[in-house]
Amino acid sequence: MYRWLVRGLAAVTLLFSSWSALRIADLAIFDLAAPLTLGAALLCRRTDTSAAVPGSLKLPLIGVGLLLLGGYVALITCSDTEEHIQKVTVLVLAFTAMATLGWVFADRGIFSVTEILSLLCLSGSIGSGIAILQGRLGMFVGLMPAKVEAWGRMSGLTQHPLEAGSVAAFSAVIALGLVIYKKGWMRLFIVLAALNVYSMEYSASLTAVFAFCAAVVAIAIFFRAWLFLGVMATLTITLGGGLAATSSLPGPLASRLETILQLGGNYTTVQIRERQLRQTIGQVDGSTIFLGNGYNMAKLPDGKEIHNGFLAALFHFGILGLASQCVFIWYFLRGLLSNASRELRGILVGCAVVFLLEYSTGPALARRTVWVPMFLIAAYIGSATSTRSRVPVGQTAAPFAPVEPYA
Repeated sequence: MYRWLVRGLAAVTLLFSSWSALRIADLAIFDLAAPLTLGAALLCRRTDTSAAVPGSLKLPLIGVGLLLLGGYVALITCSDTEEHIQKVTVLVLAFTAMATLGWVFADRGIFSVTEILSLLCLSGSIGSGIAILQGRLGMFVGLMPAKVEAWGRMSGLTQHPLEAGSVAAFSAVIALGLVIYKKGWMRLFIVLAALNVYSMEYSASLTAVFAFCAAVVAIAIFFRAWLFLGVMATLTITLGGGLAATSSLPGPLASRLETILQLGGNYTTVQIRERQLRQTIGQVDGSTIFLGNGYNMAKLPDGKEIHNGFLAALFHFGILGLASQCVFIWYFLRGLLSNASRELRGILVGCAVVFLLEYSTGPALARRTVWVPMFLIAAYIGSATSTRSRVPVGQTAAPFAPVEPYA
């Protein structure tokens, strides 16, 4: 009975993981629920069918330690100690919570890998559905920040259209992966994939669109589905040519795609990001590399969060901060070397492509909606190599099979 109560609490927590617009006292509900869920899950007994082993948490904790040390060293150069300490504290707690939550779910067998993927997909799909209702029917617009509403782009249950786009891209990739992995639920996941792709018309995130397309290509190459890859390439070229030739397609995404095809590097968004990246690189010197600059919002290049996770970590926390990000990313990617099924590793490939593109082109350093899917998927798929250690003596270790729901 207790396990089922924990499963219910954990499911609600995961659903809120991509709904950053729903907040209490300026704190996301996910951030408030995660510690409670973590504590409750730790009280569950480990089962013989649990997916992970305790050692699988070491790598993300090394990343957290490097980030904390980089933040401490950056105190030497930071100009606003209070803001810097607050930022480092938030990042350290967030990364620790996300990594530990995924590990505990796997270690205690709270969910199967299918359930984790389904909950992540459902969470993003609900947010995408809200974005569509905002764009088509004008419903739930009160959930959008005032500055976003003025842009004519929809943020769904997130705080920004870019964030809504990344959530939709992750959910669409997971849904497509589940179409292959859980053939019995193929129709449902095809519908969810289509819903998330369609919502990108209203969030109008070019990064999300390109990330999703790149993820589909990566999955096709991973599965050696050359015919599928050729069809996707043909559709992409046809769509691009059609947008370049006509302005008759409605909607914010079509308008932005048409504009960037016409203007190329002169597109305002592209110019702004290029200018900020040049300014950031220009301020990176020897002191920045070894000590970092600390965190001070007033002194950020172009006055905005740095739209590149690697540069942001280096700029704020020096080489130690950059190393912490590399450790996290390796933690995500090591699942490709596991003995998980090819279908699950295909989902990891697609999500990794979305993550890396979103991480490299947006202010993703502290955005939970980008990190949560990767930490959870890595905790399950990345730990597949360890399952054999729990096979009782005298029995033969079977190939990795995801844990299914408990009776």
